[in-house]
Amino acid sequence: MTTDDNFSTSFEKTVIRFADTLSIEPLSSYIVRLLVNLKLGKIYDGLLYLAEAARNLHVVESHHHIELEVNLVVQGTITYVVDGLRFSFSSRTLLWLFPEQEHQLVDLSPNARFYVAVFKPALISRSCRTSAYGDLKRKTNDRGGVLSTVLKPDSFDLMEKTMHSLMEGALDADLLNREAGFGQSSDFFFQHTGPDALNAGLHYPLGNLLRMVEDGSLKSILARETGLLLGTDIGRGTPLCY
Repeated sequence: MTTDDNFSTSFEKTVIRFADTLSIEPLSSYIVRLLVNLKLGKIYDGLLYLAEAARNLHVVESHHHIELEVNLVVQGTITYVVDGLRFSFSSRTLLWLFPEQEHQLVDLSPNARFYVAVFKPALISRSCRTSAYGDLKRKTNDRGGVLSTVLKPDSFDLMEKTMHSLMEGALDADLLNREAGFGQSSDFFFQHTGPDALNAGLHYPLGNLLRMVEDGSLKSILARETGLLLGTDIGRGTPLCY
């Protein structure tokens, strides 16, 4: 099977998750939005690091950034609050956070390990030159969902190995976790000894999105109007109540 064939069969289940808004007013209008600067140098098209609960991962306050973000859950479970709604994701899940989606990691299992990758707007623009890829240039999900897919085991293994290989030349893992990859409140900034190799490797997860556009699945997902019942199931969005 070719690499392209792997891409075309990568998705066992792809969903965009929404919260039930029939009876509870969304809290997004009450959220203080914080735009953070990831301080990426000009030689980088984005960043990549392995976040690990066991390494005292620094939890950044609720925020958003101009870069498109991708997370790949390698082990355990992670929970985000995105635009006022709570979402949990387990192993083999690949999820995307668009530039204007306010998000915060609020919980993770003790064994949680997940890759965090971001893509500069310039990389998105270079990779998405035609109108067919317009959805990848959008700033948010109109209905507040989180775009995610559960990868098949073989596709997950391939992506995990690719990301692992890109960590060669990365900074110390404890340092990256302590600074959440970019150093929000310090003079730390992301570095990698092989920026060209990293930039090339960042095209792999981005390629998944491009192929979703090519086969029409991204457009149908983003257009789907699905209301999920409130609950605590993994991956379901639930309004936060204080």
